[in-house]
Amino acid sequence: MPVLKKIQVFFKQQSLTFYIFLGISFLILCMQAILEYGPSWQESRRLSHQKSLFQEYWEQEGAAKFQAVGLSPTNELYNEELNAYLNKYKEKNPSLVPEKRIQEMKIEFREWWETGGSKSFAVQNMVPDKKLYQKEETKLIKSYTDTKLIYRLKLNTNEPEISQVLFQWLLFPNLWIFLLQSVSLLFVANFIENRFGKCIGILLLFASQILGNVFLLGLSQTSFFANNNESYVGLAFGIAFILGCICRNYAGKMAEKTILIPASILLLFGLLLYWFTCSKIYVAVIILSIVFFIGGTFAGKYIPFPKKSKKESEREKKLEKANAPKQNFAEQKKKNTRAKLDEGFSCAMRGDFTLAGKYLGEAMHSLLLEADVDQETITDIAKKIVNPSLYIEISSIQWLEWGTSAYQKKLYEAAILFLEKSLVSEKDERMARKALFLIGEIRVSQSMIPEEGIKRLEKVIELNNTDIFAIQAKKIIQKFNSTN
Repeated sequence: MPVLKKIQVFFKQQSLTFYIFLGISFLILCMQAILEYGPSWQESRRLSHQKSLFQEYWEQEGAAKFQAVGLSPTNELYNEELNAYLNKYKEKNPSLVPEKRIQEMKIEFREWWETGGSKSFAVQNMVPDKKLYQKEETKLIKSYTDTKLIYRLKLNTNEPEISQVLFQWLLFPNLWIFLLQSVSLLFVANFIENRFGKCIGILLLFASQILGNVFLLGLSQTSFFANNNESYVGLAFGIAFILGCICRNYAGKMAEKTILIPASILLLFGLLLYWFTCSKIYVAVIILSIVFFIGGTFAGKYIPFPKKSKKESEREKKLEKANAPKQNFAEQKKKNTRAKLDEGFSCAMRGDFTLAGKYLGEAMHSLLLEADVDQETITDIAKKIVNPSLYIEISSIQWLEWGTSAYQKKLYEAAILFLEKSLVSEKDERMARKALFLIGEIRVSQSMIPEEGIKRLEKVIELNNTDIFAIQAKKIIQKFNSTN
């Protein structure tokens, strides 16, 4: 029971990608069993049926015929007759097992060639030599293997088909490589889901596998592999790539030893199995697997993290809110600022304008320091504060400072309200010209009644025609006139 509980806990902790890879492994196993062992099972059933038919015949007629001529129907005689019957049946009915049928076809072709078949080529002015024999035999065998899915799925490097490039992973060269590939897939499942998301990791697996097959076909055409005539099956390239991906994180650093060492061991075991249990084509597979593993380590650094869905983002926000400390300094400061605003307007309603000016001045100063201040909110508050019926005592310098701060935060409507208010009581000519310039610049650049802005800029020049404000005002007026 404790073992079963541990197994249950293990499977509950696994990701969706883990179960997808488990399903892929099961699919490959089923396909291999059906395609490779299905014909053997069918042939075994067919022979069993023929044995049953012969048993019925022997009991009803066969034994009696031998007794009629004075022979005893012994087990030895029964087996001799059964073997003779099965041999005749096999001669008339070709084997269902592809490998056996191919051998039968080679024997049949040899017999046909030697008993006059070669002469049919001589009539066509073709020399019936060994080369022609092999060519015709290959053509005959191919006409048979083209009808068998197990041969259509294997990647034939001599005459590849699209289906072979895309679906050869549904087969594997031997049981040991299948087990190793399955273990590798299940090992990387959780890592690639955390790093690439649910779908991207699986897409990477098959995209790299297909790309590897294309490279394999190109490599097989080179002189180094020119004599190769074997087919390729398995998931070597895709697995090598994703093993490389999890060995390097997004920051470009190598992964932890608990990931790096097992991934390297799985790759090494795979290469050794290809070397010792397969031949020819798998030499090229070993070379490309190493290349794809190295390519995966680079991809692990540069492939961006997947975008989170709306539900995942909302879930994370809820978790952050639930885990956030109860007292948040920034939020508390915002609440205090809003409380001061409310209190300031309350004091003004009661006629206590001195206290109202104190609260509203402090609140507006804090409000303009907020990083995420809302434009609509501050514009609404600015309209209330500059209202002539609100008799609060705020200096012209303070109005100008608020207007400048609002301008820097691109809160242009509030900035104009504050700057216009500063002009009401400003006596210093330089400060007044600064306010006039800012108002003019905002109105012209933001198309907020630009004609009024031009008037303000002309007033700046009228008061002083030489300083920096005047120079900038002239440029703005000139640019406005040239575009209108």
